[in-house]
Amino acid sequence: MSKQRLFLLPNSFWLAQFFLVVQQIIVASSSVWITRLIVHISEGQPVLLWLWLYLASLILPYLPGAFALIEITKAQAKIVVNYVQEFAQRYPGKIVEWSNRQQRSKKSSILSGEAYPTLTSYVDYLYHLSSSALNVFFNLLALSILVDASLVLSYGCGIFLASLLLYFQKRSKERLSLKAQQSRIRWISLLLLAWDNILLNNSYNFRIWNHKSLERGKRLIGKAVQLGTFSQFVSIAMAFALIFPSIILVIYLAYTHIHDLPFLAVLVVVLPRLFQVLTFSYELLFLVADLPMQKAKLKTVLALLDDSENKEEAQDMLDRIDWEKIDVVSHEPMIKQAKIEPKELLQALPATGRMTLHGENGSGKTSLLLAMKIKHGKDAFYLPSKHELLFMHERRQASTGQLSRQILEELASNIEAPVILLDEWDANLDRKNKQEISSLIDTLALNRCVVEVLHQKHDIQ
Repeated sequence: MSKQRLFLLPNSFWLAQFFLVVQQIIVASSSVWITRLIVHISEGQPVLLWLWLYLASLILPYLPGAFALIEITKAQAKIVVNYVQEFAQRYPGKIVEWSNRQQRSKKSSILSGEAYPTLTSYVDYLYHLSSSALNVFFNLLALSILVDASLVLSYGCGIFLASLLLYFQKRSKERLSLKAQQSRIRWISLLLLAWDNILLNNSYNFRIWNHKSLERGKRLIGKAVQLGTFSQFVSIAMAFALIFPSIILVIYLAYTHIHDLPFLAVLVVVLPRLFQVLTFSYELLFLVADLPMQKAKLKTVLALLDDSENKEEAQDMLDRIDWEKIDVVSHEPMIKQAKIEPKELLQALPATGRMTLHGENGSGKTSLLLAMKIKHGKDAFYLPSKHELLFMHERRQASTGQLSRQILEELASNIEAPVILLDEWDANLDRKNKQEISSLIDTLALNRCVVEVLHQKHDIQ
C-alpha cells in the first residue's frame, strides 16, 4: 500500500464531512427564517410557521454535529492504526536499521511519541478547517441574498488582505515549526534514556543526563515560545485585515438606507450573524496560517515511511566484520569438533547442528549473525542478548535463567524457522543455568541449524 493510498482519509472522515454540510445548511437557514419572521411581524402576517422553522434551525444542528464528532473520533483512531500497520509492512528485515542505535532512538521516538499526536491533530485540524469553511460559505451565501450581494465583495477584499499576510508569513512559520518539532524529538529521545540514568543513581551518568535535559529543555521552551508568539501576531493582523472592509460596508449600507426601516431591521437582525461569519473567517484563516506547521509535523512523521530512506544495504553489515578474528566451531554429537571458515556460513548452512562463533570483542560476531539473518530472512530466527521481543510466557514472573529456558522451549515448540541465531544467550547466567540451557540448545540443534555467539568462553558440552 503506497503512502498516498494510506493517507487518503478514512471513509469515516468523509462521512463526518457530510454531517457537517447538513449541520451548516441548517445553521445558515436560521438567518432566512428569522428575517422572514421579522418581516411577517412588521406586516401583521401569520408568523407561526417561521417561528417553528427558526426554532428548529437552532436545535437541530446538534444532531448532525454529534454524528460528525463521532465519525471524526473514529477517523483519528483509524489513521493511527493504518500508520502503524504501514510501518509494520515496510520495516521487517531492516536489520541494518535495527542495529543502528541512533536511528533506533530517533525513529522509535517518532513511532511511539510523535506519530500519534501528529496524526490525530492532523485529522482534527482538517475537521475544524472544513467546519469553519462550510460555516462561512453557507452563512455568507444566505446574508448576500438577504441583505446585499456586495457583502460577498467586501468579504472577498478582507480575504485578499488577510491572504497577503498569510502568504508573506508562510516560510517563516514553516521554519519555526520545523525547528520546534526537531527540538521536541530531541527532547523525547533524551527521555527514552531517563530510566537507566535516573533510577540507577550513578551520579556521573545522572549529571550528564541532567545537563543535556536542561539544555534541550531550554531549547524546547524557546522554540515553542518563538512559534507561539509569531503565530499570535500574524493571527491578530489577519483578523483586522479581514474585518475592516465588511465594517465599512455595513456602515455604508446603514447610511444609504437610513429611511428604509424594514431594511434596517433586517440589517440589525443579521448583523450578529455577519460578525459570526467574520469570527469563523478569522478562525479559518488562523487554521490556514497553521498549515505550514501541520505540513512540517506531518512531513517528519511520514518520512519514517519513505522507502527512499529505508534502503537495506547488506554490505554495510559485512563491512563491520573482521573475518580474521572470528573462529567457527561446529559441534556434532559424538564427533570431534571441526573448524570451518566464518565466510562459509554466509554461503551455506547445514540443515541441522550447532555452531559457535568465537572472537574478541569488536571482531563482528554479532554482525555476522545479523548478516545471516539478512540473507535467510524469515527462514532465520534471531534472538539478541537484550531485546523486547514478545513471547507467550509472562516475562515479569521469571528469572533470567527461567526466562531463557522458556524462550528456547517456546522456540522448539512454535518456531518453524530452520535456522536459529543466538546472540550471547549465556550472559548473566550462572554455571548451572548455562549447562541446562546448553542442553536445550543441543536438543534444538537436532532438527535445526543453530549458530550462537557466547558472552564468555566456557565448555558448552
